[in-house]
Amino acid sequence: MAIANANYQFIYVDIGTNERISDGGVLQETKFFQRLNTKSLNLPSPRRVSEHSEELPSVFVSDEAFALRTDFIKPYPQRQSQSSKSRVCRARKILEN
Repeated sequence: MAIANANYQFIYVDIGTNERISDGGVLQETKFFQRLNTKSLNLPSPRRVSEHSEELPSVFVSDEAFALRTDFIKPYPQRQSQSSKSRVCRARKILEN
């Protein structure tokens, strides 16, 4: 399990989990997830991306193995536009490679 920032730099890596455990199960056992749930990760505050937009929170790009949360985004094969889905997939594939 790994987390990278917007500059493709790894900021968290968890290595050595049994392969038989699902990605979602692995996540729940990490210190990262514990700190995410207790809001002690020191994430940036929500901010506007333009002067006319709402404040947007920081989110993590994930895949379908993880449960839906307000701080995770993941592709939805049936309900997203192709361009939106490809942006989420591209961000995730950069980290996987």
